[in-house]
Amino acid sequence: MKYIWDILNADLNDILDENLNPKPVDAWPKIWKMGALKRVKVRFNHGKGTSTPNSIEIVPADKLKLYELMMIHLGMLGRKKKEKSDKRLIFLAHMHMLREERQMRARPRGKRG
Repeated sequence: MKYIWDILNADLNDILDENLNPKPVDAWPKIWKMGALKRVKVRFNHGKGTSTPNSIEIVPADKLKLYELMMIHLGMLGRKKKEKSDKRLIFLAHMHMLREERQMRARPRGKRG
């Protein structure tokens, strides 16, 4: 729980300096290194013997999905999801029953299968 809570409260200011450039990864808080980021892309301009970053794309973790996981863990979403899966199972069972009835009507009388 604490892990998810820490990710939800992770602040981009922890990994960016005052000029909005990324700090060295060694200076990042542990939570950013362990799961608060979904993706980091760095594009480089290759020059004469040096490589300097042209652009950096930082994509944080999906907070909505994390809230959902936390709510499931706390039992706040379990019932709704269960009702949804129950309705799907009932629907599939009903469709299977209708398919069997159609097959029974299509079989010639007197033959058993």
